[in-house]
Amino acid sequence: QYQLLTGKPPIWVDSEREEDLRSRIVTFRLDDGQALEPLPDRARALIGRLLEAEVARRLPVAGAAEDAFFEGVDVFSLHTRPRGPEVAAAQR
Repeated sequence: QYQLLTGKPPIWVDSEREEDLRSRIVTFRLDDGQALEPLPDRARALIGRLLEAEVARRLPVAGAAEDAFFEGVDVFSLHTRPRGPEVAAAQR
């Protein structure tokens, strides 16, 4: 959800060292950056609940379907809807 709405993963390091990634995961805080600021309140709230560090308080993925962000949408039937308009291939 985070990546779909912001265009980047929530945890990123500019290093190929596994230790750097592990350190970033352990110290991750949702409010580290400003990527969520332009998003609607409902989107920020849902992302916050899905990325909650404390497992007991974290919203399960199945629970996201009932979140206010998806109000009025049957998320379980989205895959049956026609996809967006066809986009012409770029000319080289």
